[in-house]
Amino acid sequence: MTQKPTYEDLMERVKELGKKVSGSRKVDAALRESEGLLGGVLQSIGDHISLLDKNLNILWANETSRKIFGNNIVGKKCYEAFHQREVPCDPHPCLTLKAFQDGEIHEHETQVIDKDGKPIFFHCTANVALRDKAGNPTAVVEISRDITDAIRADEALRKANDGLEQRVEARTIELLKANERLQESEERFRAICDTARDSIFLKDRFLRYTHVNPAMERLFQLPFEELAGKSDEDLFGKEAGKHVRKVDSRVLAGEIIQEEHTKPVGEIFFTFHVIKVPIRDKSGEIVGLCGIARDITERKQAEKMLKKAHDELEKRVQQRTAELVRLNDQLKIEIKDRKRAEKQIKASLREKEVLLSEIHHRVKNNFEIISSFLDISSMQTENRENPNLWGDARARIHSMALIHDQLYQSDRFDRIHMERHVQEMVDYLSHIYAGNGRRIVSVIEPSEVYLSVGQAIPCALVLNELISNAFKHAFRKKKKGTVRVSISTPDSATVLVKVKDDGDGIPEKTDNYRRTGLGLKMARHLVSGQLKGKMRIKNDSGTEISIQFKRSNDGKKHE
Repeated sequence: MTQKPTYEDLMERVKELGKKVSGSRKVDAALRESEGLLGGVLQSIGDHISLLDKNLNILWANETSRKIFGNNIVGKKCYEAFHQREVPCDPHPCLTLKAFQDGEIHEHETQVIDKDGKPIFFHCTANVALRDKAGNPTAVVEISRDITDAIRADEALRKANDGLEQRVEARTIELLKANERLQESEERFRAICDTARDSIFLKDRFLRYTHVNPAMERLFQLPFEELAGKSDEDLFGKEAGKHVRKVDSRVLAGEIIQEEHTKPVGEIFFTFHVIKVPIRDKSGEIVGLCGIARDITERKQAEKMLKKAHDELEKRVQQRTAELVRLNDQLKIEIKDRKRAEKQIKASLREKEVLLSEIHHRVKNNFEIISSFLDISSMQTENRENPNLWGDARARIHSMALIHDQLYQSDRFDRIHMERHVQEMVDYLSHIYAGNGRRIVSVIEPSEVYLSVGQAIPCALVLNELISNAFKHAFRKKKKGTVRVSISTPDSATVLVKVKDDGDGIPEKTDNYRRTGLGLKMARHLVSGQLKGKMRIKNDSGTEISIQFKRSNDGKKHE
């Protein structure tokens, strides 16, 4: 079993090489071979990699960094190149300075600005890359991964790195400097591999693992010593190993391959996004391959769940669509039935309108016939008081006929506009009782009081009695006067009716209102019996009679 070479082993090999090599040409060849191996590894990494000193100067940067921040970033301060700032980062702690202070690995997420001024989010890791002979850190390597898509959209996926490139500092002629450069290259490679979260591995041309980073050790839960020298069949099983070997053969033929492949690690299946590139020696011959494998199992599971949810949603949409189509057809049938019913209702309504018109004309004719009979009776009677009785009867009949006529002409049959009714009643009574050289002025105060038919008829009869009496009896000693009528609502539930004249007043000992037979007795009966109200009489510069009653629920104030 091949063991992982240590730093001391590499130094011993370099010393032996220095003893055996006579001249700088062979030393240079060994350096180029090491740099070629390191360059091949760095070509397969798409992360931003830079080397910084204690003053935060950028000593070296890979090709990815140059593409993001510009080719002239070497020599600049890190906060100038990466953040476009003139002062160090504050209040956020600087990972590089922390690594210089404690020699540990530090990482965090930060925002940088690329050469075009576009903000990019990075996951940064800083680790000591070089130390002086006393063991003090002299350079820190920063590895940053673009996590912009992951921060701005949870389901966005980061593409794998297209390749890794690294440029090794100019070689030196002196053997001591060559050994130092060889040591630096080894430590840089180790820092990059140890810091990366993805599995990084090297294979020889026999497709056996020669190097794996700690991320791959954690994946298999095995140390490097147990992974080195194994094949993919040993690690992933015969079937998955056969597929990997087929792909690796294409890489050894010179291809750079990216693929997604699911394979077992122990008893658990993982899906990896793998990038593989060939490794060439100084002569250009392919001697192995380098690969980076990123675990995308959770992302693939999320995509699978998303597809399942999408399919379920599509199915539910189709079911809902079918249900809506069915409901729409049912609605069309209901609309058709409703139109048929409306047509029948309209026909029935027309019939009722014709019937109502016929009833109105018959009732109106009946009132006219009754009034005619009263006229005939009044002309045939020889009693002087009977003509007044017939006139009063005709007035009462006319009052009821007015209500019936208003009800027929109204757009609503559940209420009567009392002001308009009172106006027509007063006009009629004034025509009957006025005359004999007297000038009686009628004043109807405006109001918007509506009463139901059940209250409008008794209220109209009471008004007919009170107004008739005022015309007949209030102005026996006067040639002119005023009769004032008002209907109001002190509150939403109460109706107040007043008939006031400025005539002679009611004599204290003579009841002229009762000599006609009905008079106030009929009015009081209607107020107390049908309107359920109260009537008050007041003598003050004439006579004022007030009626107050509660309005029924079906008679409401007009809005």
